[in-house]
Amino acid sequence: MEKLTGIDISEFNGNIDFKRLKKEVDFVYIRATYGRFGIDKRFKEYTNECIKYEIPFGLYYYSYATTKDLATDEVKFFLQMIKNYKDKITFPLMIDMEDSDGYKYNHGNPSKEILSDICVEACEKIIENGYSPIIYANADWFKNKLNEEKISKYMKWLAWWEANEDKIDSKKYQIWQYSSKGQLEAVSSKYVDLNYSFVDFVSLKEYMNNITKINFIKSKTFLDDLDIQFLTCYKWGQHLINKIYDGLHKEEKLDYKELTYEKQIKAVQKYYDLELKTMNYLNFYVYSDRVLQKLYKAITIENNVVKITD
Repeated sequence: MEKLTGIDISEFNGNIDFKRLKKEVDFVYIRATYGRFGIDKRFKEYTNECIKYEIPFGLYYYSYATTKDLATDEVKFFLQMIKNYKDKITFPLMIDMEDSDGYKYNHGNPSKEILSDICVEACEKIIENGYSPIIYANADWFKNKLNEEKISKYMKWLAWWEANEDKIDSKKYQIWQYSSKGQLEAVSSKYVDLNYSFVDFVSLKEYMNNITKINFIKSKTFLDDLDIQFLTCYKWGQHLINKIYDGLHKEEKLDYKELTYEKQIKAVQKYYDLELKTMNYLNFYVYSDRVLQKLYKAITIENNVVKITD
């Protein structure tokens, strides 16, 4: 099956050469916080390095919550700490549900229902803030510590080091942590966790971003679905969509109400910063006049225009 290879890291992984890491993995998960007040010492360093070297990444927090109220506090703390990276995050935000140091066991040993409620509270808060959530736990926790029905609608990340890949249900689990003893040249610690993602979140984010851009363009230009299909069928369609999207965000508008059609076309080319090859393509379309007029009308000073009649 197709999959992406990645690692999850925290301050315990020490120095990491992210330039070299980019050649070794497809994605990185970084611990941002733990509990209600703990901030990973290397969170910002690791995150900024991923951004610098354009490595797709996700962020996570380790949950110490033993009640729903504590779960609310720690997920709010986590979201506050990561808010400056919102537009850069590629992968779902992860809540780490385990008890590696025995804290939960020694502080009330929460029931299966409470632990499941903690997951639901975390995931819902993450969704409310515009992200996608994923729950991390090992096979025993998913089977015995969490209520499968309660968390069924959320993505899951399975830690199961002893399993072979053919035992992993890639429809049920979106990410699989298959080893805790990985070794990479870029990572200074002796071991690092290794993972497979069965979902291409990188392509998915690009797709969702494009849908957002297209909807914005349609709202500002009154281009219809047929026009959009034409624009995106262009060899450099994504490039063209980006150019139009960026142009529509410019603050300055043109005041060329009385221009001839030929001059309007030149204004469109200059304003959207379109190459000659792109203009030739646009003019090739059977409805090119209509499309170019809509693109022009959207950038004039009278931006709140009525729909142009086909």
